[in-house]
This record gives sequence, C-alpha cells and structure tokens, in this order.
Amino acid sequence: AECGKWHDTAPEGCSKTAGQTLAMEFLNLYHLNAWLILPASKDANCAMVELMAAKKQTPAWFITHWWGEPIGDFVACVAKHVCIRCLSRDSPYWVCAYANRQHSLDDELSADPTETSFCK
Repeated sequence: AECGKWHDTAPEGCSKTAGQTLAMEFLNLYHLNAWLILPASKDANCAMVELMAAKKQTPAWFITHWWGEPIGDFVACVAKHVCIRCLSRDSPYWVCAYANRQHSLDDELSADPTETSFCK
C-alpha cells in the first residue's frame, strides 16, 4: 500500500485517531505493524529484522515499551540512549515489534518465559 493511503485501522472508541490518515505526529507501532511489518514479513513468515539485517546479530540492548507511543518519540529515546552510552550507530537492539515473527506469535510465546523470543 502507498504510505499516503495508510490510515488508523483501529475501531472508533479504541483510538482517538481511528480512521484518520496516518501522520508522523501520531504514527505508532500498531500502525507500522498493520501497514508495514505484517505485509512485508507475510510471505517469508519472518521477523521484520530478518528482512532488514544483513546477518545474524546478538542484541546488546533489550527494549520493551508501549506500542501506542509515537514512533518519533521512540526513535528520539533510542538516539538519546546511544548518545548517553557513547554507542556506535550499529549497536544492536532487540525490539519486540521487529524481532518477533508477528504472523506466528503463538510460536514465539510460551508459558515458560525462558523459551520465548524475549530470552533466546
């Protein structure tokens, strides 16, 4: 889909931007998952990071956060973390939306947390 056609697919009452054309001011991971991550990773049933990374990476940092936060705020926080910690721009981070296989979350999650992608 063309980015200009992306809109908030959440039902009325579930999102204050339901039905609106997406804008960077409020674009969040729920939106990216619906319009980018799921479509891009569907055929290969892979994680988004598998489509973006040239090789396997061991994460140095783990990030968990609310999917409803604007992507711009998330990126600014990560950039600040990189700066404060004097990290290189290619420091690997583990972020669930990009690291989990969104099409097969049941396979990613388990009653035993050590068996999930959050620990592997």
